[in-house]
Amino acid sequence: MYITANKGADFKELKGIGFFTLANKNNVSIKITNYGLRILTLNVPDKNGHIEDVVLGFDKLDDYLTESGQYFGCIIGQYANRIENGRFILNGKKIQLDKNEKGNHLHGGCYGYHNVIWEVSAVSHNKLNFQYTFKESETGYPGTTKVEVFYELTENNEFIITYEAKSDKDTIISLTNHAYFNLKGEGNGTIEDHFVKINANHYLSINESCIPNEIQEVDSLPLDLRDSTELKDVLRSEFSQITLANGLDHCYVLKKELNNHLNYTATVEDKSSGRILNVYTTEPGVQLYTGNFLDGTLVGKSQKAYQKYAGLCIETQQFPNAPNEKEFPSPVLKASKKYTSTTVYQFLVNNQIKPLQE
Repeated sequence: MYITANKGADFKELKGIGFFTLANKNNVSIKITNYGLRILTLNVPDKNGHIEDVVLGFDKLDDYLTESGQYFGCIIGQYANRIENGRFILNGKKIQLDKNEKGNHLHGGCYGYHNVIWEVSAVSHNKLNFQYTFKESETGYPGTTKVEVFYELTENNEFIITYEAKSDKDTIISLTNHAYFNLKGEGNGTIEDHFVKINANHYLSINESCIPNEIQEVDSLPLDLRDSTELKDVLRSEFSQITLANGLDHCYVLKKELNNHLNYTATVEDKSSGRILNVYTTEPGVQLYTGNFLDGTLVGKSQKAYQKYAGLCIETQQFPNAPNEKEFPSPVLKASKKYTSTTVYQFLVNNQIKPLQE
């Protein structure tokens, strides 16, 4: 079942929507709904043991219908990020997808995975399994694609998201999650004072529509995050790429120690709370997005308005517009082959938890 936003829409008549909580002994807990597989809350203690919700979102599920394309906490698919003009060629055939942002296709378009009530296939004390079968006639992507998503929380404070998919035709796929993190707690100001480190020597420069131009080195640029850097130094720079995107909205080309294995991706730190987020992924890229178009019109769970830069998205994925760029890693999933992608978000405080990787 697809749900599309409309004024006055609500969930009162809809069936099959559920809410689930994963929790561990370290007082980390995650509340999830099968509507778009949204992360509704993610509670993490700080250095003093005070627990706060570190992801942006709403109190009422109805508000997710009218949040103007911010994609708070949801799964993104069938193809994360942008495809120029909504077009690509696969096996010699021109494919036209819907255009939902400035003449381009963004985050799976109007029939994206975030608009679906997913089937709950298994529930255990620390793991949730969801599945859904997407039809070509609905999404516009070639093939009927069966997708499974696994959410798991470990006692080592690892929130693990695993995606699996198979299609009966050759297709393209890139799945991610669009959670907005604020390690001070949602609604507690901006993420400009967060420190960020990215395991990348290169990034994808963009044009005025945020479509990638080419792979470029980060060396000597404000976008160089190989060492831990306070975000305000990046966001307040006058670098043309920051101006184009109204902030950070760029894909970093990750250094890969092992292909198709988990590799260290990023670290985000809020020094005031002592919270640290380490990210690991099997994907070739990570999109950093700093909530550039939050403008104070949306009021979150804290009953505070979300201003520009209120949260940071760390979207592990294939490269944007990769179906149209031969030099980018191929996002093609061959018929009957299995797509698998894993991303780990690990929360650390006061060195009480051992990092997954150094």
